[in-house]
Amino acid sequence: MLECVKSSIQAVSQDRLAFETQLRRVLPTLLPADRRELKRWLFLLYGECYFTLICQCFAELNAFL
Repeated sequence: MLECVKSSIQAVSQDRLAFETQLRRVLPTLLPADRRELKRWLFLLYGECYFTLICQCFAELNAFL
């Protein structure tokens, strides 16, 4: 499951809106351990260009849960 999520995010990584939409769509479907792994992976690969967006998506998810 996590590898499919990573693949889908990589496919849209050049478009900020599509990246955000995909990330918001998949985050609630993941188990907590997978979310932590995805967060590490996202910061490693996309932290430089999407740092604020990644932080915001995870913060909103945590506030919701």
